[in-house]
Amino acid sequence: MQSDWLIRCPSNGAASIRLICFPFAGGGGYFYRTWGRDLNDQAEVYAVQPPGRENRISEDPIASMRTIVQKVVAELTPLLDQPFAFLGHSFGAALAYDAARELRRQRQPLPAHLFVSAIQAPQLPCRDSLHTLGEAEFAQAILQLGGTPEAILADRDMRAMMLHLLRADLTALETREHVEDTPLSCPITAFGSPTDVRTTREELLAWKEQTCESFSLYEFEGGHFYLKDPEQRRKLLNTVEIILRSTVPQPK
Repeated sequence: MQSDWLIRCPSNGAASIRLICFPFAGGGGYFYRTWGRDLNDQAEVYAVQPPGRENRISEDPIASMRTIVQKVVAELTPLLDQPFAFLGHSFGAALAYDAARELRRQRQPLPAHLFVSAIQAPQLPCRDSLHTLGEAEFAQAILQLGGTPEAILADRDMRAMMLHLLRADLTALETREHVEDTPLSCPITAFGSPTDVRTTREELLAWKEQTCESFSLYEFEGGHFYLKDPEQRRKLLNTVEIILRSTVPQPK
């Protein structure tokens, strides 16, 4: 299928489940480009690619979570003909969760599993308002999170482009409204780091209120962007692979 919103990541063979990955704030789908093979072809991996990044850098980013969710869900519809799972990190986890709820609202299939990483449960009040900071304060706050290379923020043009994208993503995240509803009927696994300055263990554990199925929590070293560390990412992928293997029947 052809879609500006989706990137099909390379893999070596057919899989019995699709894994749809959602990017973190300021990031793009290319971050997940090796995951199909890194998961030993356990899943057919697709990455969501909103405007304003990588191959869509010339497009203006969207600062409304509701708008992004509606567009993503419309593009995902052709992929819902076999079992699938959602995985998102930080901003991407909020997007994945909201997309799952939108699928339920439309009476479409739900993910067989929802993986959420490095973000507090949606029923908790948002503690941050980074998107309202002035440029210098905003740039400093982004730098402290550790996800944006200093070299990018040191280049005036790249800095302006990146901060514009990040402000749009964080506006979407921090102004998003959570409406109480029944828990999702799919298992949820939360990932995080004990040294994450943005999300506590208690805030991750609160995700169990959002599912009427099983819930589990796994922690990794490395702070908010632990999955950028090759060793921690390998541990994360091993966990995802094991869970996906138990989620759907394996081909004989």
